[in-house]
Amino acid sequence: MSELTLKDRISEQSWIFKSLLIVSFAAVVFSSAPAVFFQKDIQLPPAYELKSQKPFADTSKLTIPPHDGERSHGAKLTPRLLGSVSLWLSSKLSLHPYVPATLFGLLFLLSGIICGYQISGDKLIGLFMGLLFAGLYATSACFSVNWMPKPFDGISIGILGLTVISIKRPGLLAAFSFLTCWSEERAILSLCFIGVFILLRADIDKAQKQKSCLIIAGAILAYFISRAILSFALGWSAPDVTQLGVNPLPVLLRYLPLTMWSCFEGAWIGIIAASWLLLKKKKRITTVLFVGSVLLALLSCMLAVDTSRSSSFAFPLIQLAFALLKD
Repeated sequence: MSELTLKDRISEQSWIFKSLLIVSFAAVVFSSAPAVFFQKDIQLPPAYELKSQKPFADTSKLTIPPHDGERSHGAKLTPRLLGSVSLWLSSKLSLHPYVPATLFGLLFLLSGIICGYQISGDKLIGLFMGLLFAGLYATSACFSVNWMPKPFDGISIGILGLTVISIKRPGLLAAFSFLTCWSEERAILSLCFIGVFILLRADIDKAQKQKSCLIIAGAILAYFISRAILSFALGWSAPDVTQLGVNPLPVLLRYLPLTMWSCFEGAWIGIIAASWLLLKKKKRITTVLFVGSVLLALLSCMLAVDTSRSSSFAFPLIQLAFALLKD
């Protein structure tokens, strides 16, 4: 009897693996050229190269490359320890620099499948959300490399995906939320979106909502405290922000259509449907929180004009739209 139960359990969970294979294939097709397979000899920008050798190094003054985008890398990479340590391990094991991004990216795709199923209880919905995530993953420079390598992106969205599916597991939620902060600063905004996702879920009771949101807030606070301590202990200097200026309004408006689409891609159907449903039911507070979060996500992408990376951090709002539609 127990053997039959085990077989049933294996059969029940095998759909996740099958779905992951389908979603991974879609991500490879979307991204055209998986870097980890095709670009063997990749030249990392100086800041990433230094992080691959010394993950705790201060790269804030590293402004060697001629391109503006690469000059800003040094200003941003110093506190991104999760990606730095992953890249360092990859270097020590003589692996491709994009192996960590690819592995974490697969976790991101898996989280989409699992979260879709958690929300709906429907395996087909889980697969559909995984396919939506495949499009976001492919445009976040995880599998593919254009002319400016950024091997940390897949790591950031991967740990964020694990955070979302750990909402009902306090220990994992605290650990993943804390690691998320150390992956990238933009991920902190995603944690706020996850907080909204928790607050507007009808299948989570009030006590658990408060507990989960406090855990996320505590993780963010712990990050800022630990970062201040590490900065003092390791002598990290203030980052050079001269390369991070705000783009002119005409440039922002020129990229607005691309920003709006790439932020959610095909999930816009669900987001618009959820917004219309909330308006129809006259749920004013929920509507303001949801639509306001969507607008904030778009604004953050516009300010960066880096839609191929910034947009991938708004994905918790896609999961929220599905949850609202289910309710």
